Amino acid sequence: MKKVLLSLFILSVFTPCVLADRYVPEFNKMKVMRCDVVETVYQNEQGKAVTGYYRIFRLDDEYQNIYLEKDFINGLSYYGDDKIIYNEQTMTDFSIVSTHVEIDRQQMKYQSSSRIEYDNPDFGVQDAVGIGSCKYLN
Repeated sequence: MKKVLLSLFILSVFTPCVLADRYVPEFNKMKVMRCDVVETVYQNEQGKAVTGYYRIFRLDDEYQNIYLEKDFINGLSYYGDDKIIYNEQTMTDFSIVSTHVEIDRQQMKYQSSSRIEYDNPDFGVQDAVGIGSCKYLN
């Protein structure tokens, strides 16, 4: 019984210290950037589909982190005042999409290139290029 009480005491003393160092993002203090993108999907070097969409990014300049909406982007390779570069990979039941994104913060331009690999070989491999413009919302 004494060991259990001692263990509980140790946990109660040291747990707040461990949690105190945890970073919690403050989204209300971050810059919000909207990028409007036109993406063209190619198969065998021929345009197959054109899609328009937008992305809302939250930029944490202090800690050099970027969020898509409020989801942390893990594949960040460069974060600076001039540009942001990251890679992401998305997997679904049918495909794997690998994307390289560059956001030019000086020109407020968005550019991406993607490779889409389907589980079904009948669909082949497709490439996509996205080009867009960005603006700060706050």
